[in-house]
Amino acid sequence: MNHKFSPSAVSDLAALVSSNALASQYELCIERHIRNGDSFYHSILAKQGQEAADAALVSFNRSSRMSDYAAALAPVARGMLALSLACSDCIQVVEVDDGAEGKQFVMLNQIAKSSSSVSLPGEDDWGPSGRLGLKALKLKARLNHEQEVFAELGLVLPLRSAGGSSNADGYVIVNIDLKGYTNTRRREPELVKNGYLKYELGLVGAEHVFDCLEKHGGFFDTAVGFPGAKDYLATALPGLGQYLSALAANINKAA
Repeated sequence: MNHKFSPSAVSDLAALVSSNALASQYELCIERHIRNGDSFYHSILAKQGQEAADAALVSFNRSSRMSDYAAALAPVARGMLALSLACSDCIQVVEVDDGAEGKQFVMLNQIAKSSSSVSLPGEDDWGPSGRLGLKALKLKARLNHEQEVFAELGLVLPLRSAGGSSNADGYVIVNIDLKGYTNTRRREPELVKNGYLKYELGLVGAEHVFDCLEKHGGFFDTAVGFPGAKDYLATALPGLGQYLSALAANINKAA
């Protein structure tokens, strides 16, 4: 994967937002799924009829929250655009080439708001000290091999464990695409024993100072670190775009 920095977030984000390229593809995904003769929908349709098959789709969406996740990308992009207009350094753009050229918009959630004691919309969840404690945000967009927009939102959250312990430098990335599919990736850096000493003595390179434990996938709630995480994030996501827009307004007000 090759990366290089792009100078401006504003024009690229504005193009994505104005073209409606980040609209939910959940319904399109379901339509394709319904047309797939090997799907659970067709299996239920054949055995129990149309009403039961449609009810199964509704139940599937209710448990997976896919439509809620799929709808989250566009409002977040609008919030990121507002933030990039208010603060030229708040959103960085990285050009990504991982088999197809695309752009990744990155935000570190370290933007200080004004001294107002009033919480911003969405801050209780998404602020650095909020319940979810968002550490960073990334939004990647490119065309896939079928010339359709592929976009993925990455929420970088603190690493939590069921026992309550955490690694201050660890994190979990929750990735969300336009169809509403989600996946997780946990990373936990650890200093190698005597690694820094050996580096200081010139015995090893910097890459030998620490190691990183990484885990992909698994049960969503376990990866994020608390029961009911999938439902909680899906419910909280509309507040993320509001939080970013409120940060932008706060910056403009303080200017």
